[in-house]
Amino acid sequence: MSGLAAFNPSNDYHATRQRSNGDASFFPVIAPIIHHREVGTSKNIRGVHEIKPAILEGFGAFVGVAADTLLDRIYDSNALQAWVKDDIALSDQWLLSLGLKTSHVRTAFVDHLAVYPGNAMTSHGDFLPQVGVNYAWDADNELFTYYAENISAVPITVFTTQTFNPDVKPERSRTLEAGWRHGRDGLHTSLSVYHIDYRDRLLQINNCALLGTCPSLVANVGAVRKLGVEGSLQWNFLPDWTAYATLNYGDSRYLENYASAGDTVTTAGKTTVDAPQWIASWELRRQYGGWFASVRGKYVGERQASYTNDLTAPAFALWSLGAGYACQTCFGLPSLRVQANVENLTDRDYIATLGQSGFSASDPTGAGTYVQAGAPRMFFASVEIGF
Repeated sequence: MSGLAAFNPSNDYHATRQRSNGDASFFPVIAPIIHHREVGTSKNIRGVHEIKPAILEGFGAFVGVAADTLLDRIYDSNALQAWVKDDIALSDQWLLSLGLKTSHVRTAFVDHLAVYPGNAMTSHGDFLPQVGVNYAWDADNELFTYYAENISAVPITVFTTQTFNPDVKPERSRTLEAGWRHGRDGLHTSLSVYHIDYRDRLLQINNCALLGTCPSLVANVGAVRKLGVEGSLQWNFLPDWTAYATLNYGDSRYLENYASAGDTVTTAGKTTVDAPQWIASWELRRQYGGWFASVRGKYVGERQASYTNDLTAPAFALWSLGAGYACQTCFGLPSLRVQANVENLTDRDYIATLGQSGFSASDPTGAGTYVQAGAPRMFFASVEIGF
């Protein structure tokens, strides 16, 4: 568990697409205490394969041996969230969406082994507005724009640093998005541009080796700006055939340097860690009666693995296959679904996850950056029977 996110500061914001009668709505949400406990023996293994895949040479993922660490920690989080929202149909073509959120998340920490002192922290955003405008150009085309402010609560790893910092602030974001949608005769497309400003951006700073009792530091490092374009396509080009595709380009950069242990880390203008500029996915699917089959793929571009961009994880592309049969009231059963899948069809070596113990300011050799290797080629088969 990496923390309770009050709202997600991503570019996944979309204005309401559905006309309404203009009635306002208010939604208070009071979450009961979320109880999260880490207890027992944690086995930290820095190697998965007996032979290193070439893709992981230079990273610290396969250095050292397994280590045992005793843990007995409790995190109790209590969240209060409320929002009010109103969709106003100004005319047959114009729709205005207005919203306001508020969020308070308080987390208390207790370490029964007294490795770290007990503490508590509250993350709150009192005034988080959202405004959206839709314009129905004609029956097939729509233009939209959207503005939203959000927060992301401080992660629970803030409690397990060598010195607890009560001044860490929740990350805040302001998102502006605008775009176009089209739908006609089995073809649905969208294209949008977005701009995200982050304040008090939270970084996980690598503080030591990957051990359960020594996680990374959590620090606010100032502002981050992200600009991007994303598009999607769904095309039913034949009665039984459908093609899907998405493409996203995002340029995310730190706008300020930050201080660590009295030194200035020159991150201004650098690309943010673990944020590929290019991400794409695609699928070709056929459905014929109860039979179905698909071929899918995705591409993830290069990712920076240190705050000063002197370590990079390479890009990768993955392919998958799937096929099966589904029916209702067949073979004497109410419903039946049989499916087989092959994931990572080409058995590609790739880095799935970066920064298992946080990221370093500078790590040109990769010795202090821990990663997870992606899963090799895998075969799955499943049978689902409804009663």
